Amino acid sequence: MPEGVHVFIEHRLLACVAALQHLPARQRAVLILRDVLRWSAKEVAEALETTPAAVNSTLQRAHAQMESIGATEDTVEVDLDARQKAMLDEYVNAFWHKDIDRIVKLLTVDAVWEMPPFVGWYRGNVNIGELIDTQCPGGAHDMPMLPTMANGQPAFGLYMAQPDGTYLPFHLQVLHLAGDRVAKVSAFFDDRLFARFGLPIVLQPGDLPASAVRR
Repeated sequence: MPEGVHVFIEHRLLACVAALQHLPARQRAVLILRDVLRWSAKEVAEALETTPAAVNSTLQRAHAQMESIGATEDTVEVDLDARQKAMLDEYVNAFWHKDIDRIVKLLTVDAVWEMPPFVGWYRGNVNIGELIDTQCPGGAHDMPMLPTMANGQPAFGLYMAQPDGTYLPFHLQVLHLAGDRVAKVSAFFDDRLFARFGLPIVLQPGDLPASAVRR
């Protein structure tokens, strides 16, 4: 992880990210759609095939759970050691080269990959590797990543190569570590979050990080 990366974002978004690991899937989806993406209760109800009243009730329970956790930018911090920083550098490099074997080895065996606000997820490093290999549209040298932080957790904005040579936001990954491996990835497919995390909305070839070299 490059030093000196300190991004301050909204308290509400920080709390939502921190709460992801504590909330049930339905509460997590409603919380993100309502509080982060600002969907109406009706829009959320249509997306989740439920009623606005049920959405509001679920949101209230999610808020209560968050309050009981007390998750804020001041209460949740991760102090990365040298091994973890080196592992994250390798993780970024593996995505840049789309080296599936390396990505799999950097995940814990029972790692989880989720994509809020969708309630489904993938479990197991091999399954996640297959997901990235077969469903991710980018190839080698198509996916540079820039670092940020989410409530003390390491996070990365992943960009996707475009035909004109630029790179546009694809998803924002928030990582949860277990030692020197990645135990969980929450991938947010909402490019509006990039600006809120202090990340550029477009990368030119000259803006690529030093680690993103074609070799």
